[in-house]
Amino acid sequence: MPRPPRKRPETSAGRAGPETPPPVFVAASAGSVPLRVLSPDAARAHLRAASPGERAQLATAGFAAAPGAFAPVIGRDGRLSHVVAVFDDDDPLYGLAALATRLPDAAYAIAAPSFDPARREALAQGLALASYRFRRYKTARDTSARPRFVWPAGIDRARVGRLSRAVTLVRDLVNAPASDMGPEALADAALDVARRPKATGRVIVGHDLLAANYPAAYSV
Repeated sequence: MPRPPRKRPETSAGRAGPETPPPVFVAASAGSVPLRVLSPDAARAHLRAASPGERAQLATAGFAAAPGAFAPVIGRDGRLSHVVAVFDDDDPLYGLAALATRLPDAAYAIAAPSFDPARREALAQGLALASYRFRRYKTARDTSARPRFVWPAGIDRARVGRLSRAVTLVRDLVNAPASDMGPEALADAALDVARRPKATGRVIVGHDLLAANYPAAYSV
């Protein structure tokens, strides 16, 4: 009896076009909240120069000028004024990645003028990777609140997008249950990757493996 047609699996990376930026980033946003990314030395200097009110807030939040630390600062109007964060040179990719899930819902403008492009790009890449969510079986559009970040200046946005989509694809394949990730699903995923740069792909199955001189693969 022939099997019913199988619904082709769709990954988060597959839904995005080849140049679709990670959803955590926006090109620009009016009224964005400054995200001041500092080195540990610069963070200590910031604490010394901060107003008494800001120092009190940071102390209450347990903020220390240590790599990976961050804290929001509320202005006199009761609104979020800015965020102070400390960059981790020992873990440039993931040291501040938690910002993508732990900051309040707002748009943030990354201010790290003393950082070279490689550091700013590592920060952006970490935020993109940390924003991943497995949504293969979700039918409704994701409207949950989450922070967004204005692209840092001087980085290769296309490269950040490519790496983010590649990691998203792998995560989607790993997170899918085994019942939905057999050989056919893996072949579909490979063909989907090939289609993006307009390459071609071919799937060889069954006795066609023998005709193509793949006897070892056929025996498996």
